[in-house]
Amino acid sequence: MEAVAYGYFDDLLIGNFMKTRLHGRATLYPFVTPIIAKIGGNAKVFTRAQYRAFLWHYFRRNPIGFVGWRLHRWAHFRLIPLIRNWAERAGLLNAAKRIYRGWIHGDPVR
Repeated sequence: MEAVAYGYFDDLLIGNFMKTRLHGRATLYPFVTPIIAKIGGNAKVFTRAQYRAFLWHYFRRNPIGFVGWRLHRWAHFRLIPLIRNWAERAGLLNAAKRIYRGWIHGDPVR
């Protein structure tokens, strides 16, 4: 907790100088490491009001890039898992994977 208080937790985490165990989360990225390192560590954002000001700052700097980044995160972490869950329930997951690989990666559809 002293590393958090002095602002060094993100440096230790990113530099692999410590072992970290999360309870209730599968991985450190994309929800824990960037939040701790960028927002909590470097930007010193600790409240919702500070977080809104942080987002507003980056939106003002590059509105198109910011909206694109937010849409990409929404698609990657909300939409794609929703589609994957739907396809798995419908029994179409393997077919959807083949189509996706052909569309994105250019692999031939077998």
